Amino acid sequence: MQLRRSSSHGFTLIEMMVVMTIMALAITVVPAIVSGLDGSRLRAASDDLIARLREARNQAVRTQTPVDVIFDLRQRSYTTTYQAGTQYLPQVVDRIGFAPAGLANPNGIARLRFQSDGSATPARISLWRRSGSSDITVDWLTGRIGSGG
Repeated sequence: MQLRRSSSHGFTLIEMMVVMTIMALAITVVPAIVSGLDGSRLRAASDDLIARLREARNQAVRTQTPVDVIFDLRQRSYTTTYQAGTQYLPQVVDRIGFAPAGLANPNGIARLRFQSDGSATPARISLWRRSGSSDITVDWLTGRIGSGG
């Protein structure tokens, strides 16, 4: 006795629905994951800058000499008076903002000073990526540096 095999070509309706559901999920989930990565990278850039600012403050207290951190807002970079070289912020940072606005001169240069007693120029530094930002605060009295308000 010989069995006949049915040969069907193509996809069943259920297979097509499963594929369409997977594609719809991918279209909605992937952008959220990618934007979350940008947010994580921005947060990492903020955390790194906080560490560098704390290092500058500690240097001022340790050496009993004021330390300046000079930002070039146009180049998205900064230098310090105690260490040679220019540090560039990661590419995830589109722009830098300072408050109060008077900290930045018309050429896009902003200067923070940490005094030998630990006090500092008061500032809020905003690192921007598209529509999101990460804020860093510098307290004038204590020189404390932290994220947010």
